[in-house]
Amino acid sequence: MPSISSGNEFRTNLSLAFVALFWSGLTLAFDVTAGYGAVRQLRALSFPRVPGLIQKCEMRVRHGKGTSYYVDLKYSYDVAGISYEGTTYRQGLQRNSKAFADSLVQTLVPGQTVDVFYDPQDPAAAVLHPGIEGNDVFLTMFMTPFNMVMLGLWAGLWMRVRHPATGGYKLRDDGCEQRLAVAGWSPVHAAGLVIAFGSFAAIFLIGFPTHMDPSLPVALGGWVAVLCGAAMAGIWTARRFDESMRDLVISRFNETLTLPVSGPRREPLTVPWSDVASVTVDSVRDTKNRSYFPVVMIQRPDGSLTREIVAEKASQWSANTLAAWLRAQIGVPQS
Repeated sequence: MPSISSGNEFRTNLSLAFVALFWSGLTLAFDVTAGYGAVRQLRALSFPRVPGLIQKCEMRVRHGKGTSYYVDLKYSYDVAGISYEGTTYRQGLQRNSKAFADSLVQTLVPGQTVDVFYDPQDPAAAVLHPGIEGNDVFLTMFMTPFNMVMLGLWAGLWMRVRHPATGGYKLRDDGCEQRLAVAGWSPVHAAGLVIAFGSFAAIFLIGFPTHMDPSLPVALGGWVAVLCGAAMAGIWTARRFDESMRDLVISRFNETLTLPVSGPRREPLTVPWSDVASVTVDSVRDTKNRSYFPVVMIQRPDGSLTREIVAEKASQWSANTLAAWLRAQIGVPQS
């Protein structure tokens, strides 16, 4: 008969899967829309051009949850003796700032001759401005935090499902040693966090001052800064924390337990199994949430007990599962 904890874990995984699917659906829908528009803009660079005439270019105001602006545009052009009318300035997600609308109205004056880029396979489809602009590049930065959250949700769910016996921590077992990466960050994790938080910060540092419409050099410069920061974080983490500092190691040959660098412990700590008096879980509540830490009580030669953290803060299920697994591996009874 399934245990209550197994049933709770199944419901938790199901809830996480629902959240991940919902978040992914919204995020990917925006990704696809923005990406498709950018691809169409790049494709338009190869379109033939013909002279056209601006018929109308007026700014309109749209009221809803907020005020947005758009341009009511119409232009005419001829292809192979056939007259067409176009209304599209560029493909993809449209900018709705007043500054952009004002600029376009002042630039495209009725009666003005302009270059029109038309699709040779469908001459009725045309644009006035092909290619990538700063807002296309900035959109990728804007969406990066949402995409990183999406990847994190699926990665976390995968680890919970793939490694349930160890509380979601990946187990490596060569027959002599068992290793679990339970502390610190890998270079990939460090770089990913910098990309996520760096791109989020760019929304405020670049997006708001430019009304979400930076120039191409500014948008590219933002990405260069974020990626350079991510590379530096990855390199620093690789040099500062190697596997020996992040891994919980159980040696069957030596019957020792090695605790990774965690909290106040600045160096890995190796103790015989016989010195481990108990493996429990402590909890700490902050202003919003409660965090859980698997801990071991180690008996010193003088008979005193020392509390050592096994892994960094985790969910209640993860901490309890890891503690139970560790007790089973080193033969410590549940206290």
